[in-house]
Amino acid sequence: MRKMQEIAILGVGRHQWGKFPEKSFADLAEEACLKALEDANIDRKEIEFVSGGVDPYGGTGGMALGLLAGNTISSRLGLTLPATSCYNGCATGGWALKTAQAYISAGFCDMALVFGSSSPPKGFFAPTGKDNEFDPSDFDFQRFRLFGSTNVSGFAQGALRRMQLYGLTDDDLAEIKVRASKYAQYNPYARYRKVYTKEEVLQS
Repeated sequence: MRKMQEIAILGVGRHQWGKFPEKSFADLAEEACLKALEDANIDRKEIEFVSGGVDPYGGTGGMALGLLAGNTISSRLGLTLPATSCYNGCATGGWALKTAQAYISAGFCDMALVFGSSSPPKGFFAPTGKDNEFDPSDFDFQRFRLFGSTNVSGFAQGALRRMQLYGLTDDDLAEIKVRASKYAQYNPYARYRKVYTKEEVLQS
């Protein structure tokens, strides 16, 4: 078994962050993967395994393309090789990377391609599955319908809790946006590149 430090990331690539309704999750992922291969200066034929982050909104034409993310991108790149897909909420991309790391460590391959891609619908995420009937196993139903907790309100509740427990202030939260915008102005892939002052954030 290979030691952890013997595994390296050779190249990276990404699609610009933003809303692109004319593109599918596969379009976004393919562009990022091609940039990663170029950055690593390797031929796609050197890839032996693909680990993809699942896009639950990626199905089209009655096919669950999003659930078969790894296979979808492999096909797009003209590759016929082992591929897998995973979904772990906001940690999906990281988990796809961890999966490839484990695959390489186990000695199944030497070169893997990893990606994460998503193209969700506009607006708040709606409950999936049985949103018209009570199903205790449907977490989306519980948090959306029973508690009214959308993603935005859920994070707001978390911030308020940290204020209560640890003394987090509005100034602290505003500073996060200020610093993020400071660096985003130099990032061509960032979705928002306008620089904000703390006063602007606090008054928003």
